Amino acid sequence: MRPFDTVSGEGFHQVAQTLIDIGAKFGAVDATAILPHRQTVCDRAKAQASIDKEKLSEAIQRAISSNGGIAVTTDMWTDEFKKRAYTVLTSHYICDWELVNRILATVEFDHTLKKTSENLHEQITSVLSSYGILPDQAVFVTDQGSNIKAALRCYHWIPCSAHILNTVLRHTFGKKHAAVDGIEDVLDMIDYCKELVAYLKRTGATASLKHTVNQECDKHCEPKFGDVPYMRSLRSRASVLLDEKMRPTASHKIATFLHPKYKALKMLMEEEREEVLKQVRELLLAEGGTRVRQEEDESNPTTSTEQASGAKKSKTDVTEWEDDDTGPVDEVQDYSSTNFDLGSVDENLLSFWKAQGQTFPRLQHLAKRILSIPATSAASERSFSAAGRVIEARRSRLNPDTVDAILFLHSAKKKK
Repeated sequence: MRPFDTVSGEGFHQVAQTLIDIGAKFGAVDATAILPHRQTVCDRAKAQASIDKEKLSEAIQRAISSNGGIAVTTDMWTDEFKKRAYTVLTSHYICDWELVNRILATVEFDHTLKKTSENLHEQITSVLSSYGILPDQAVFVTDQGSNIKAALRCYHWIPCSAHILNTVLRHTFGKKHAAVDGIEDVLDMIDYCKELVAYLKRTGATASLKHTVNQECDKHCEPKFGDVPYMRSLRSRASVLLDEKMRPTASHKIATFLHPKYKALKMLMEEEREEVLKQVRELLLAEGGTRVRQEEDESNPTTSTEQASGAKKSKTDVTEWEDDDTGPVDEVQDYSSTNFDLGSVDENLLSFWKAQGQTFPRLQHLAKRILSIPATSAASERSFSAAGRVIEARRSRLNPDTVDAILFLHSAKKKK
């Protein structure tokens, strides 16, 4: 009943190797004397999850201290057997210039309560409090559900881009526009294609095909000369919806500025560009003021004796009238006017900012926080896929605390 791939798993190899080592050392041993009871395994998993959560809490506090905050994604999911609703929260931060995302908790939502913004807010705040995360230290990325938006009213909130795109596509190909645009046949064809792909994958028939099948095409909406009217209508509607719903936030614009390839912000109007630069400068000031360059001649350092004697110079000494080269450095202006080698920037933007500590220390600090914010809440969605494999027909009675421990340990294992 279990997949053949089980024998290739790292965990299976570790268990097998441990049993082989025991046999080599002690000879023939009764397996029942070695293997623990299932309840013991469950208890140990919960205990290990508790220990690892303490370590994660310490790592998050270091990230907050170093980066100024973290990002969090959250979503809700209901298992198909007991119909229990779960809320998952996933953390995102940069550590040693590597992106880290870890599940904070998978918590059952009390079925006796309504999913109001107040109840969601209480549950979310409880999880964050257990890690010592304050409201001004977290940026949330979620869908645009009215209850979740209201629940996060005291947090910095950014809409999930993937959910927005999904909404745009649903409205673009909505049935209510079909008769007006004359695209009933097109929508029917799309549905038939989806059903065909699902059938082929469900029955395993794809194995006999020369090429695999996909439900999307890379160039399905590119404009072409001589397009039929309904294609022009579809593209026009999609464009309007994108302009209406996909509104870049200040964080999106700042993140764009922090990419050296797009720091000129040519996609924005002049007033918008100036506003972004102003916001960046304000953030830098909030983090401790502009950096001051102090140029000293290290080969001839001024001693305390010389400093004291300098204070008694005669009035005829004109050095006090000379221009002072020490002044505040505008990192934003310097960064904007610097020409960078962009060869490897697209491959790893974090590596670029890792190397900018000496030149742009405050912008580097800002990049650590802004670039850790995900564009989507896909991390929470992926955790639901894992939850679906954990809570199956034969394990439908798992305690919610056990589900939380398993998913947390799974998340931690993936990051090692």
